[in-house]
Amino acid sequence: MVTVAILPFVGIFVALFLIVRWHNIVVPLRQLTMAQIEGVRRRLCGMVAEVEAAACDEDQQVLKRARELLDKAACEVEACWPVGSPLDFFFWPRGGELRAWRMIHEAERLIALIMTPELAKERLRAISAQSNGRQAPHIVVQRAPLVRLQVGEEAPPSSQAPSESSDDKVIRARLFWELGRYYDEEDTKFARLSVNHAKASWLIAIGVLLIVALLLAQPLLAGLVTALGEMQWWMLFGAIGATLRRMTAAFKPQERITDYGFYWTALFLSPVFGALASVAAMLLLYAATELGVLAQGLLFDDSKFVARLGIAGLSGLSERLVNRLTEQVEGKLAPKAEEGGAAPQSGESSKGAQNQKSSETVAARSR
Repeated sequence: MVTVAILPFVGIFVALFLIVRWHNIVVPLRQLTMAQIEGVRRRLCGMVAEVEAAACDEDQQVLKRARELLDKAACEVEACWPVGSPLDFFFWPRGGELRAWRMIHEAERLIALIMTPELAKERLRAISAQSNGRQAPHIVVQRAPLVRLQVGEEAPPSSQAPSESSDDKVIRARLFWELGRYYDEEDTKFARLSVNHAKASWLIAIGVLLIVALLLAQPLLAGLVTALGEMQWWMLFGAIGATLRRMTAAFKPQERITDYGFYWTALFLSPVFGALASVAAMLLLYAATELGVLAQGLLFDDSKFVARLGIAGLSGLSERLVNRLTEQVEGKLAPKAEEGGAAPQSGESSKGAQNQKSSETVAARSR
């Protein structure tokens, strides 16, 4: 009966995970994406008059292409806005935001080709300042013509106005190239974080399924080991211990990866880890008792119920506890394995000595 009463709480945890992830990670991320799209659109609107005054066909094509990319990026986000499709709610991330940001960055690179030389120089300095904390991209002026060839795949051939100097072309091409390298790093980082979010969701799903399976199999397991009848309480205190660990870590001044809500993954995984770690810890303690590492009846007497709950909570609070218990049990099993492997070796060595002795005897007789 207690096991059946706990199963609804598992369902509540899954529902809270989906709701919190959606409203605390997905919705803010999409709002940020839409704000970025609107900001780039406003910059494009400020360049329309300059492009029309220049009467350059290539600049107009670049402006048109940038607008198309921004519209496609907005569609990637607005297709699931503001509530989102059921698939995005249950299986986020599905790549929509990553595609949108890729299009936004490509549009910003195209804007560099129609930007004034003064703004291009300021943008180059800004990129250099942002790259000081990591490996700064090396500017290669000779590769600027390749940038023009890349743009030519989606825009007509170059037809710059005669009044434009070659220095202005080089500056814009350099900015186009450096923005490409800079945004490639940002998009790669975003893709890795997106994959980590997907991995965390998968681990939570598998962990919850294991918890449900253990709870449903508890009556059968309790018939084999009486102490397993307390497994639901171990899971509860293990989850509490893991949650307390995250609470205490929240007050410590240390750097955390908070981009795109990545820090939430540790908070989501902690209760699931604590529940499963508590069961693993208690099973290892039971194995240690059976192997003689611990005294019989030290923890699995009826009077030690509170002590078992404390150990279950400690297994969630201390991630090293399960590892240390595993090492102790392995240390108890390893000598037996080595002894079992050493016996045949001693037998083989004695048999080899007998064969050598008999051969020496035969050689002596032949003499």
